[in-house]
Formats: sequence, structure tokens, C-alpha cells
Amino acid sequence: MTDVVRHPVKIGPSSRAVIPAQVRELLGVGEGDCIEFILDGGEVRVVSARLRMTGIWAKNHGGDAGESAQDVRELRAQDAALDETKWERTLGQDAVDTRTDDELAADLLGQLGV
Repeated sequence: MTDVVRHPVKIGPSSRAVIPAQVRELLGVGEGDCIEFILDGGEVRVVSARLRMTGIWAKNHGGDAGESAQDVRELRAQDAALDETKWERTLGQDAVDTRTDDELAADLLGQLGV
């Protein structure tokens, strides 16, 4: 929602407040429906079940952020390809090095200056 809507409400008897009709309409709530008050850093947000469902649906079906499930699959495929490349490089290096264990140990000790 891009427009800011302000409705001053007076607290009545028994600490009750009446939600203005325009706000109820925007939230899509009526008598018997539930709303949730979210307190965050001194501010209060009012969320209806319909708005929460819409948000959950958007997160699971792309919403404004794109097709999230497809994005995850593509990233997993990229990770798998990188992993495969890493193993190919590692196995390729082992196949090229034909030194014996004694030669490898002597080379390592020589590099350490021992």
C-alpha cells in the first residue's frame, strides 16, 4: 500500500478502540474476523489474515522479487556445477603428479628447509 491513511481514534470505555470503516475495508475485515497488532520499535502495524495470506502467497509464488523457487533451483545447479569443477580439478592434479610418497615427502621437506 503506497498511500498513507491516518484516522485518529479515541480510546473508549474498557480501553476499546473502534477501527474506522475505511481501515476495515482496506484490511478486508469485518465482524468476527481476526487482526494482528505487530509492535516494532515503537510503531504498530495492523495485519489481517487476508493480508498475511497474500504476503505468504507472494513469497511462495515469486511476488515482486521474481520466481523464488526457480531462482533457488538455478543457484543450486550453479553450486553443483562449481562443486563438480572443483573435484575435476582436484582429481586432475592427482593424476598428473606421478611422484612416489618418498619423493613427495622429500620435496615437502625441501620446501620447508629441512
